Amino acid sequence: MTVTVITGAASGIGAGLARHAASLGMGLVLADWDEASLNDIASKLSGDVLAVPTDVSDEEAVQSLAKAAYDRFGQVDLLFNNAGVLSSGLSWEIDAATWQRSLNINIGGITNVIRAFIPLMIEADRPSRIVNTSSWGGFVTSPVMAPYTATKGALVGIPAGLAADVAAT
Repeated sequence: MTVTVITGAASGIGAGLARHAASLGMGLVLADWDEASLNDIASKLSGDVLAVPTDVSDEEAVQSLAKAAYDRFGQVDLLFNNAGVLSSGLSWEIDAATWQRSLNINIGGITNVIRAFIPLMIEADRPSRIVNTSSWGGFVTSPVMAPYTATKGALVGIPAGLAADVAAT
């Protein structure tokens, strides 16, 4: 069985990925900070589904997510590093807390997931894939979306660096 981990699984792209993966009979580990919505989507999916409430900006929570995935399934074949937030407004009017939340989730969350899962995926020594969701915001600048554009732009570079690191090892 293919095992898929999806962060940001309670809504949007993540929920769509979860529904599609379930329809293909994949084992699922779903993560999201919104526990109620996460449990709701998990309850509507068929197959082997593990819902793990996770704030990806919390390194310990992400380490627990990785442990739960490997404890339950013993492998991870696909990892959709998808959790993210959209913050908008005029750049100079967005408060520091909103900027920091965007950085913590959209960049910190991605790097927390990479640090938690990559060593386990390498140790498993089996084919696996990571998909880091950036969106159009990583390539196109839009008005009133500076935090989103800045953080999603970083997500264009992070996977490129990750791929080079993995190739070098």
